[in-house]
Amino acid sequence: MDGRAGSHPYADLSLLLEHTESVADVSAADCDLLYLASGHGAMVDFVADDHIARLIREVTQAGRPVAAVGHGVAGLLATRNGERPVVASRKITSFSTSEERLVHMADNLPYSLPDALARAGARYRPAPVPFLPYVVRDGMIVTGANPSSASRVLRTAWQLVPTS
Repeated sequence: MDGRAGSHPYADLSLLLEHTESVADVSAADCDLLYLASGHGAMVDFVADDHIARLIREVTQAGRPVAAVGHGVAGLLATRNGERPVVASRKITSFSTSEERLVHMADNLPYSLPDALARAGARYRPAPVPFLPYVVRDGMIVTGANPSSASRVLRTAWQLVPTS
């Protein structure tokens, strides 16, 4: 590596990440759609961030899609529309308990995401086959079971973006 900007394959990405806006500074007006990425950290970070819950609520109330994959679905847990969790009575999928067991993480998590979704009133739907793409859409909320579902989730959610 010669240290010049752009010489590293991720140099442009690193520059973008250095200047990423805080979720606290983003409003629904800034979003055509909101995407919550997967990763075990999302089970803690997304649930604990009031700004994420506010943004999800604002985006859904504005009639725009919210997409979430795998553990990113945990971001929906702390979001309420009035008194009800945004997932209440909705068909939702996420990384499943069987997938957690298969990657030897089931005993290392702060909680079971499928159980938490069910307690919040979601109509939880696990992927029929672990690790294969599986997408569930309920209104303007699109969820994917695992990382292999990400591109299908985005394609599905993108079709919901208002064209005006």
